[in-house]
Amino acid sequence: MQIHNTPSRYGSVAKAFHWIIAFLILIEYPLGEIANGWPMASASDLDTKFTLFSAHKTLGLLIFLLALLRILWALFEPRPRPLHPDRPIETWLAHVVHWLLYFCLVLVPLTGWAEHAATSGLAPIWWPFGQGLPFIPKSEFAQAIFAGMHGALTSLLLITVGLHVAGALKHWLIDRDLTLARMLPGKPLMADQPLPQPAPAPRLLRLSPFAGAALILCATLFVGAFGGWLEAPEMLPGEAVQTLDMENPEGFGELESLPLPEPASEAASEAGGNGGSRSGDQPPMWEVTEGEISFTVSRFGDPVEGRFARWDARIAYDPALGSEGAGQVRAQIDITSLDMGSLTQQALGPDFFDAADHPKAAFEADIRKVIDGHIMHGTLRLKGVQRAVEMPLSLRIKGDVAEADATISLDRFAFGIGENIPDTSVLGGEVQVNVELKARRRAE
Repeated sequence: MQIHNTPSRYGSVAKAFHWIIAFLILIEYPLGEIANGWPMASASDLDTKFTLFSAHKTLGLLIFLLALLRILWALFEPRPRPLHPDRPIETWLAHVVHWLLYFCLVLVPLTGWAEHAATSGLAPIWWPFGQGLPFIPKSEFAQAIFAGMHGALTSLLLITVGLHVAGALKHWLIDRDLTLARMLPGKPLMADQPLPQPAPAPRLLRLSPFAGAALILCATLFVGAFGGWLEAPEMLPGEAVQTLDMENPEGFGELESLPLPEPASEAASEAGGNGGSRSGDQPPMWEVTEGEISFTVSRFGDPVEGRFARWDARIAYDPALGSEGAGQVRAQIDITSLDMGSLTQQALGPDFFDAADHPKAAFEADIRKVIDGHIMHGTLRLKGVQRAVEMPLSLRIKGDVAEADATISLDRFAFGIGENIPDTSVLGGEVQVNVELKARRRAE
């Protein structure tokens, strides 16, 4: 068995790399298409879909590693000489196609891996070395860019493979030479007579095949990245989610008229000084200036985060009021503004938030003082279900500016969310909700 290449044929190692990778590509592309198109109507469908995606990603990573080994082997091996050096255009195009194949075999799986690394909670790669990549952040914007590149490069790979196969068939059926046979098992020999002398290359082909392939690759990456940018969320990484004032939203009362506890005594009221309300006065209102409402849930053991871009909170609060009560809060969330990256549309569907029939969520609570801070005791209305909730509140007031954050763990089953996925190892039953906001005292 001839391991190394010779000027007349490929060795067994090069042949093995070629046919193993070709076979894996024949499985990999249909597998990705099937995974993308698989329904998500039930828990069984979701299990199958994520299994298909895991298989697709794992197989892609195997192709990536084999491609690197193939390229390393080719760098130190002689390449069999072309059978038709007197056809410069054909030879140049064949070399361009080979370089494109090498580029795509590395970059298609690499951009797919980068897309996976930038996304939380998706089907894992089946290997023990982690899911991320260095310098790739968990970012919906980055995920969209890499997804665009991955799709564009996949199209380029399919075109290049098609040209490669067409060239091989042309040599077999029309030229009837040994080009294809040199990559098949066995020992095809070159003809004994000398090969034709190379013809001078046209001026147009003075560009090396490597440079020509690199230009095509760069154009493809640009087109893919631009397409991903067009599909990316409007919010760039690191940009704060701002609250939006929804004028007179449905189910929202005016907080100025909320009844609040009276001060324990007139002295206590007057002692409130900067921020206290005198008996009979309305407590000061606080306008939310910025903040974020987000939640985290486990999916296949990996935390997935979602956040709402549009919500409104109205707060009446006076630290000098009573020993058991200090204020009230009402908030409304636009469920349709949910952002969970690639999982957004699924999460908004009828099995989860059902945004079509229940586009709003509402929270109403009293703010009460406790020994170690404050607690919000009230109700949460979500997906048509209303439940009593208590949420610890960390509150910091400095002058006319208040900062608050709160965390609560909710049972998704209590609100009828994701009941079609009862297995909590697939989708966690506990959802941690985090609220962070900054408010300013409204001027009298």
